[in-house]
Amino acid sequence: MTMDVVQPAGDPQIGNLATPVNSSGFTTAFINNLPAYRPGLSPFRRGLEVGMAHGYFLYGPLALL
Repeated sequence: MTMDVVQPAGDPQIGNLATPVNSSGFTTAFINNLPAYRPGLSPFRRGLEVGMAHGYFLYGPLALL
């Protein structure tokens, strides 16, 4: 007996597959909390959050604590 891990999410003709990674509650909560998908965020605030995150990734490893 085999267990299929990958199932079609809704209509299989669309091409979206529900895997254990993208259909888990943790992953969907994490993705929905990103600035690009958060409702009610102004474009300025959205850009500020994205810019601060990228600035931290670029400057953070070189910063002295």
